[in-house]
Amino acid sequence: MRIVSLGVVVGVLATSLMGCRDSAAPSSPERIEVTRLDAPSTVAPGASVDAVLTVGIGCGLRFDHITEVRSGSEITLTAWGKRLTLPPNTFCIDIRVEESHTYRLEPPFPSKFTIVVPPIESGTSLTQEVQVQ
Repeated sequence: MRIVSLGVVVGVLATSLMGCRDSAAPSSPERIEVTRLDAPSTVAPGASVDAVLTVGIGCGLRFDHITEVRSGSEITLTAWGKRLTLPPNTFCIDIRVEESHTYRLEPPFPSKFTIVVPPIESGTSLTQEVQVQ
């Protein structure tokens, strides 16, 4: 009986995961949650800065790209993903996965600037101050 139950559970999981991988009809980009921002606190003049964003993805949502907007001494980074359209009569088990993506910021930079990742809804922005020296 346990073997039959295990077989049913494995079959359901396999079917649901196959549905999550259907990339036939991706939707338009949507903002995805960033749970962590890693960047250096100092950078040499003329050097680029690698910012690492850890994003949360789940069933039917995959990472797509990161955008950058500069305003004065602030650089705002936003992570974008695409939600996949599932075939009829399929479902996904919503298991959250975190993955890291590196985004390279190119100079010029002001002598001191802040990298900001705003929250999707309410909450606190992730920030990292960077000094050029």
